[in-house]
Amino acid sequence: MKGSQFARIIYSSFLLAVVCSPTLAQQTDAVESSDRRPKIGLALSGGGARGAAHIGVLKVLEENRIPIDYIAGTSMGSIVGGLYATGMSPDEILEAIESIDWDEIFVDSPSRQERSFRRKRDDDLYLVKAKPGIDKNGLKFPAGVVQGQKIDLALTRFTRHVAKIDSFDDFAIPYRAVASDIVTGEGVVLDSGNLAHAIRASMSVPAVFAPIEIDGHQLVDGGIANNLPIDVVRSMGADIVIAVDISTPLLTEDEIGSVLNITVQLTGILTRRNAEQQIATLTDDDVLLIPDLGDITSADFNRAAEAIPTGRAAAEGKIASLRRYSIAEEDYGEYRASLTNFDFTPPVIDFVRLANDSRFNDDTLAYRIHNSRIGEPFSVDAAEKDVGRIYGLQLFSNVGYNIVEQDGETGLEFDIKGAPLGANLPAARCVF
Repeated sequence: MKGSQFARIIYSSFLLAVVCSPTLAQQTDAVESSDRRPKIGLALSGGGARGAAHIGVLKVLEENRIPIDYIAGTSMGSIVGGLYATGMSPDEILEAIESIDWDEIFVDSPSRQERSFRRKRDDDLYLVKAKPGIDKNGLKFPAGVVQGQKIDLALTRFTRHVAKIDSFDDFAIPYRAVASDIVTGEGVVLDSGNLAHAIRASMSVPAVFAPIEIDGHQLVDGGIANNLPIDVVRSMGADIVIAVDISTPLLTEDEIGSVLNITVQLTGILTRRNAEQQIATLTDDDVLLIPDLGDITSADFNRAAEAIPTGRAAAEGKIASLRRYSIAEEDYGEYRASLTNFDFTPPVIDFVRLANDSRFNDDTLAYRIHNSRIGEPFSVDAAEKDVGRIYGLQLFSNVGYNIVEQDGETGLEFDIKGAPLGANLPAARCVF
């Protein structure tokens, strides 16, 4: 073979190798792809007071350097998951839950000092607060035993540091709250808006809490449609799912005695069924945790602290499976450092306004705002006092507040919902 022919063959072989071989960038991408850790999603179920077990699970995950990339929660799982997603630590979440007076939170009535003189006279005269109302279609009853005034304020207090963030993807950890549309029965995944409202919708047990309207949906407890949102964290991008099921066991025949317990049982039947469907989708790579909560019921909020060790025990019982996803201490430090930190510094209030959805004019209601002042830093206590002064008129179904942005300024908006027919309000002044 002539030298020139041999040279051409060698040159052609070299070109073929260059064309067919991956580039340096492609090789680097392949190495990074093989080394990239799997994305982990945390699915937290509902279960009322039993949901404090989620806190124990979070503690074990942190102690074992297991990063969480996505969180989806239903009902009580939406509270714990939502607060954790905003950067709160397990201890801070526990402190928030323990700060709630659970005996008072499920009672809408304002304290006597917040009531107007006329409403105090109602008590003195033993006037019965009207339960039903009447419209052109006849008798109308309240949508729930509780409108949710006090729980709304508590959730707003706990989530104030992310009040100006609209997308839940922008939290420290991307988050979803799961609720149910009471009209269609379908699950509704909430990924933006007001976090306190999203959590409140997710935990609104039918017939106990009145539904909350978001984006045209009448929303109630997400447990009806999806109590263990495994599919939701998968759709967010999770490769691995850690699911925590703290569903309440069904009541026995002897325990079903009241209309409220029957409602709880019906909800329990629905939640258990859809939870089992979700669990059936888990693979050997996923981890299912079922804390042994014994006789702690969904209503035992005074025993919430007792549920935390059960969550820890459940996680430690599956520690070998969980540690498959532990990362090196240095990497975990980088992961924690990468999480968004939110500024807890109260903003200065540039304006105060009303979002008034009632039959009363703004001037009448603005007159009762005494504590929140323009030009001063926002104060939770001041805002709640002003809410109490308005709600104390007992003419509204709900009064809340929001931190809002407009034209580069920060404002405090009081959200006032008019009383629907059938609300448990004394305005009708009827005696039955």
